[in-house]
Amino acid sequence: MDSLKITEDFRMKNMLDYIKEFGHVSFEERAFSEIDALVLTELEYLPLENVVPSDENGENFVTVKEIAEYMQEHKQELFDENPMMITEERHEVSQVIADAPRFQSLKFFGVVSEWDKDTTKQFAAVTVEVEPSVRLVVFRGTDETLIGWKEDFLMTYSPLVAAQTDAKEYLAKQASLWGGDLMISGHSKGGNLAIYAAATQAEDVQLRIVDIFCFDSPGLYRSVLETKGYQNIVPLAMRYIPQDAL
Repeated sequence: MDSLKITEDFRMKNMLDYIKEFGHVSFEERAFSEIDALVLTELEYLPLENVVPSDENGENFVTVKEIAEYMQEHKQELFDENPMMITEERHEVSQVIADAPRFQSLKFFGVVSEWDKDTTKQFAAVTVEVEPSVRLVVFRGTDETLIGWKEDFLMTYSPLVAAQTDAKEYLAKQASLWGGDLMISGHSKGGNLAIYAAATQAEDVQLRIVDIFCFDSPGLYRSVLETKGYQNIVPLAMRYIPQDAL
């Protein structure tokens, strides 16, 4: 899996600059890129479960405009409830993206957000239809809950955590409901879930995966790295590492 250095600043300032510069350009004119994936991965830290349908097949969906409207309407309430996750910068991304034609045709659906203290699980995901033939599955990283942080700690010494099992099942379900190309993305723990989910799919599903975007994500255990499934998806994966993490 290749790695590329990025500065922490890039995640917000340059991301907003990118939306403003290329937001009027369609995906036909400028192909979906790692920065587009980063933008959508950042959105997954917002409480999408409050606005995006859980409908798995995509018949019911919302757009970036509806997400932006929800965020603006509940802005102060969300800031007060969750200042670590709902930041000014992420709120700004939700507003800027709504005015960008490049992103206005995206369809968000299949949202999942779960916590389980018994299994030490914090798991959240959403599917985005980028084009009629391409969908992106985004896994959320660690949230601010104690369960989330405990699971993060578990990942340092456990070969398997509950969220990885859920990520595998979520991706398999999305693949079974639809026959087009798949992209997968995640930040931090979400990037780990993206790689794990891709590596543990059936080979026919792996053949439909075209890109895996991992932003500042921890690696997998050797028991996974040595599998044929992992070797199959390595050429598709790109890991982006903040410069100050090196």
